[in-house]
Amino acid sequence: MARKALVVDERTLDELIKSYYLNKTELDGYDKICKEENAEIKSKMDEIKQDTYTVDDLTVKITTQRRESFNEAKLLEVVKKHNINCIRTKEYVDMDALESVIYSDEISKEILLELYRCKEVKEVQTLKITKKKEA
Repeated sequence: MARKALVVDERTLDELIKSYYLNKTELDGYDKICKEENAEIKSKMDEIKQDTYTVDDLTVKITTQRRESFNEAKLLEVVKKHNINCIRTKEYVDMDALESVIYSDEISKEILLELYRCKEVKEVQTLKITKKKEA
């Protein structure tokens, strides 16, 4: 049995732009409000020394997550100090040095072309809508 495609009302580009602007503006406003309320709830619950609170049918629970990571500079220092064999060297191209070599004409055009073929270009579309300032 074949399914029928759902027909959605088609809007013009002008209508979509206006609608997007209004919805995005409203979303950003609500996001700011939510972040402020979130911080205020945590603060008030801290004041009353509660990590769970219920009002009507809503329960708020604050949990503390512990996320660990190493300070790489300090870790490297300790590993070197104790001669622990776990330090690796990662090869990379120093772009400043490469640029210097290119602009000082130290390499041939053939090598420049080969380098150029290593370049990757990605196109990213972005969307920004602003409201006209009233005169």
